[in-house]
Order: sequence, then C-alpha cells, then structure tokens
Amino acid sequence: MKGIGLVSLRRRNRGKRSCVHLSSNSSRSLKKPKNLKPRTKEQKEIDVLLSKDVKNLTLQETYKLASHLRHTSQFTMRVKNVTIGGVLKVRRRNDENRRMSEDRDSNSTIESTYSQKWDVSLNIEDVKGETKKKIGKGFQRRLTEDSEIGCLPKADSLRKSVKKVFWNEVEKQIYYEQQLRNTIENDPELCGYYQRRFKCRIDKTVMKTNAKTLWRHFNEKDGKQVANGDQEIQFTEKLMKFIRNGAYNPPRNRLQFIVEKSKNWDTSALIFSDIPKEEPDNIKIPHTLLYKYTNRNVVNEKKCPELAAIKKEAEKKIIKCDCCTGGAIKRCWQNPNCPCYITNMKLRQFQQVDDVVVNEKTNFSTFNPVLLRGGNSFFDTIGFACSDECECAGKCTNNVTLLIEKDVHPLELYRKDEQMGFGLRANTFIPCGTPVVEFTGELNHGDVKKSEHDYSYAIFSEDDSFPTMISKVLGKNTKFVAEIKKQFEKDERWFVNPKHIGNIARTCCHSCEPNMSMVRVFQKGFSPAHCRLLLVTHEVIFPGNELTFDYGPGYIQETLGNKCLCNKAGCRCSNIYETFSKCSEKSLEKYQALRYHIGYAEFKRNVLDAMEKKLSQKVVAQ
Repeated sequence: MKGIGLVSLRRRNRGKRSCVHLSSNSSRSLKKPKNLKPRTKEQKEIDVLLSKDVKNLTLQETYKLASHLRHTSQFTMRVKNVTIGGVLKVRRRNDENRRMSEDRDSNSTIESTYSQKWDVSLNIEDVKGETKKKIGKGFQRRLTEDSEIGCLPKADSLRKSVKKVFWNEVEKQIYYEQQLRNTIENDPELCGYYQRRFKCRIDKTVMKTNAKTLWRHFNEKDGKQVANGDQEIQFTEKLMKFIRNGAYNPPRNRLQFIVEKSKNWDTSALIFSDIPKEEPDNIKIPHTLLYKYTNRNVVNEKKCPELAAIKKEAEKKIIKCDCCTGGAIKRCWQNPNCPCYITNMKLRQFQQVDDVVVNEKTNFSTFNPVLLRGGNSFFDTIGFACSDECECAGKCTNNVTLLIEKDVHPLELYRKDEQMGFGLRANTFIPCGTPVVEFTGELNHGDVKKSEHDYSYAIFSEDDSFPTMISKVLGKNTKFVAEIKKQFEKDERWFVNPKHIGNIARTCCHSCEPNMSMVRVFQKGFSPAHCRLLLVTHEVIFPGNELTFDYGPGYIQETLGNKCLCNKAGCRCSNIYETFSKCSEKSLEKYQALRYHIGYAEFKRNVLDAMEKKLSQKVVAQ
C-alpha cells in the first residue's frame, strides 16, 4: 500500500463539527462542475439574432426576436418594503456579489453609487468643477428660501447670445453620462442611495403596463371599449422605421442659446435650435422662450384671494416631522413616527388596483422607482412628501421631489421644426419611475382663457374625489376641509398656467405614446398651493429620447384639429394606424420589448462599451 489511503480531517461545517473524508491525492474535496446541456439549434439561432443589428434582420427574424424578448422579460423592478438608509446599505454590501453575479448572467450593467469602480477613473476636471458648483449652496438655498421669479427675457438679448457650435452626439452622450456619475459620486445625499440599473431586457411589469395602456388607447373611448384588437403584429418596414427613430439625432452644426444658470434661468438645461439654414443673424426668437422662470408655483393674492385664504388656513397646521435619525439622508420612509410618512400611507389606501396590470400600489419614496399602474391613475394616485419645514429639511427617504430639486439629469431644449416649436429631450439614461421635472406656473381657478388653454393643466377637476380623500385623511370637521368642499361645489377648476410664468416643463410636447405621466404630490398641507405636479417616467429613457406626456383626449380634436405631429406609430395620424391599432395586447408586448432592445443596444454600443474601453485603456497605461 503506497502512502496513506484515506484520512479523516476535522473542519467546521455550518457551526457544527463534522468528519469529512478526503482523498490523499487532494488536500480539499473539489466539486466537479455540472455538465452544461448543449445549446439547442433554436437557442443558437436566438444568439445569432441577438448579436446582429436589428436593421439587418428580415421581418421574420425580427418577429422571432421580439417574441423571444417578450418571453424572457422578468419582473426586476418590484420594490420590497425595506427601510432605506443604514439597513439597506448593509444589505447592499452583503448582497453585492450575489447581485453582480445575477447581472452578469443576464448581461446587464449596474452603476454602483456606493463604490468607485466606475467613477474614479472617469473623473474629468471640468466635470468636477460643474459638479461642485451644483451641489454647493444652491440646493440648500432652494429648500430654505421662497421661490424667486425670474425677469422676463428680451428677444434682442437672447438673439445676441446665440452661437454656432459643433455637436458630436455620441461624444456628448458619453460626456453627460460621466458628468451624471460624478454628480452622484460627489454628493453625499445621493451616493449610496440613488442607483441606476442598466438591464439588457425590458422589465416585464413595464412591458405589460405600457402594452395595456397602448391597447386601451386603440380600443377605448371615454372609458368604454369600442373595439377589440386581437390580431398578431406584423413588423413591417414602416413599423420598424417608427421603432428605429425613437431617439432624436441632432445635426453636426447647431445654434445654441448661451444662457447662464441664474434666477432668470434656474436650470442646467441647454437650449438649441436645429432648424435647417438658420444662422445667428437671421434666427427668429419664438415667443415660447419669452416667459418668467420659476421652479415653484406662484400664487397671485390679488387675482385669487380665495386661494390665498385657503393656503393660510392650511398652513395653520402644517404637516411636518421631527425625524433626525440617519446620516446625510434621514430615514423617514417606513418610520411609524413620521407624520409625513403616515399621511403618505393614508393617501396610498385610496389607490384603485382593479383592472390594472400591476396589482400593487404606487409608493412615493425618494429613491425607489415610482411605478405607476397604468390607466387613468391621476385622480387616485397622490403622494405626500417631507419639506423644508420638517426637521429633516426634505433630505430624507420620504421626499419624492428630491431628485428634481437636485437637478440631477441633464436635459436639453431643442427645436427641429418651426411648426412644432421647442421640445425637451434627455441627454442621459433615466430609469423607469424617475421624477424628472415639475410642471410649474401661476395658480388660477375658474375658466381658462382660450389663448392659454394649450398651456394650462388642471390640478383638480369635476371628476376628482379629492375632497372625500382629504376629509378621511384630515377629519371631516376641520375648517380647511369645509372650505375645500365649498370650492368644489362651485364647479371651479384649479389649474396651473405656465404661459407667462413657468419652467422648462412647459416645452414638453404631447405624444400618443408618451414616456412620462403626471402625478400629484403634496407638501406641508393640502391646499392647491401645496400641490406639485411631477412628471414621472413610466418607461426607460435612453439618451436622445424626447420627453413627452399625454395632453388629454380632447387635445388632438379641439386644439390640433385631428392633425397630430407626434410622429409615433400609435398616433391616429400615422400611416400605419389602421393596421397597428388592431394588434392584440400580447402583440403590443412584443412591440414594447423590441423597442427597448433597440434602444438599449444603441446605448450600450455608444456609451457603456465606449466607457469600458476608455477605462481599460487607462488601466493599461498605468
């Protein structure tokens, strides 16, 4: 007998001592990897389709790819009720390896805001300078002082600021992605809390919700079903042209309005004009740029004394918290002692989950996605957030407006057509369920002037159950609830009018396939002056995508005369509407999955892969 045959070694196994027999030829038993099943012929064909550019696929291959993408989508955005802050950060560290391995399996990328794997080697001096300016005293000032109204700009001064600039879309997308990551990394109120996840597959919840919404757009009118689309989708050349033209690709030479950030333009958004043959000498300054800028709703006490009285009555008993537990971000969300969170949860009880895709209610927390349920959820989906009156100063996990206050995502105003006017587009990747911008203006009530009808948006309407909800939240016998009911009995609508006073949200165009929805969030109280209209993404926004929302069913007929210019496949004015509107709901899920796949593939190729290559080159150089 050569050597020792078998030996008995002791080692700890799950807290207990156990005897493990090891072979003398190896110091430790190694499990043999399981034999992987060979990939089938169909799986190999799918791999080939995924590696190809969709432009080079046949119509039959495109349909097969869309079916596969729909089938392999997963529920990845369901948020568990976990307190954000210390507890969640511990879970993040403990589960980092598991999540990273899962994401490698699904070919996805995570931008980690609590590690510096990406950001250390991507710091750029000019980006860092802009970041420090942004996170200095600006945000603190906006939280502690009343909103200021900018001065009315003059057309001559805007014309003098116009300069011709050279634009490389791919390089700019990389630059803005680096700028955003450095902003998050250098801000202690975002780093470790705000996380953006890049997934190669569309989330199944988002896919089903948007497909259901589009199917209702085709088959319902005034809440009643008038048709029953049940046909299979055909990815024709015309439909593929609509899908591929999702992002706007600006020209090389653009005219930029050089406007510095100030109270007259309190945003980091840039302004461009891309109309062909337009020069700085002959540029026409549109009236849509001539308005007073404000990031808060304005109450004119002379025009609306009743509104001023309701506001004062509501502020006699301001809803605020004294939460001070936590670091840079206080843990108000899921704090049973936080009055703002309690009010937030009371409003959540009124959300209707019948006849919707997602049988879950929307949460209005700071960093978790605000997942809307689809359908007409404007009237029952209301949130309540902490404010600057609270001990946390709004820097907590129960303030859904925080990312808007931070002005995190780089946006851009642009116009490519004189008839369409200015639109708003994103320059970076924005996750689904992200509050992007607030719709601000002058608060009015009563009838809207015909010339201002296109701009105004109603906070309350005759179909609103708001008085009933507030009476259950605050109590029926309060003087404020009685005053609110009195105003509703007059059938007067409260609305935000941004024509003369407003912000960049007024340039968001209408679309029959919008990527944002409007929600109401209150702070401090429940008067119209305490209501904030937030535009929240209900799908992933890729760089270059225009930010749009639905103006309402009567806008196309009454204002546009049935001549919509949104240029979407689901528009009633498109050349494929007759056939596209007859598709079944499952077919529209394939359409949503393919749209996401094309957008993600372009984003990965232009931005993520380019940044990875740049990172590897720096490592090699070092």
